[in-house]
Amino acid sequence: MDGYYAFMLIATAFVLMMTVPAPALFYGGMSRSKSVLNMMMMSFIAAAIVGILYVVSAGRWASAVKARSSPTRSSCSGSTASPPTTTST
Repeated sequence: MDGYYAFMLIATAFVLMMTVPAPALFYGGMSRSKSVLNMMMMSFIAAAIVGILYVVSAGRWASAVKARSSPTRSSCSGSTASPPTTTST
C-alpha cells in the first residue's frame, strides 16, 4: 500500500501544479499578444491571494471550532448520567 499513497501524493502534486497555469494560459490566449504576460501575472496573483485567504480563514475556523468544543467526558459519551460511585466499607 505504500506505493499507492506515494503515487496519489505525486499525482495530486502534479494536478495542483497544473491548476494555476491553466487559467493563466486560457485567459492569456483570449487577450492580445501584448498583454499575455500581464494576464498570466494577474492569474498567479489571484491564486496567491485565494491561497492566503484560505489559510487565514481555515485557521480562524479551526480555532473557533476548538473553542466551542467541550472538554467534558459526558459530552463525548452521549449520556448525561454521572458514572456510578463505589463505596468502600
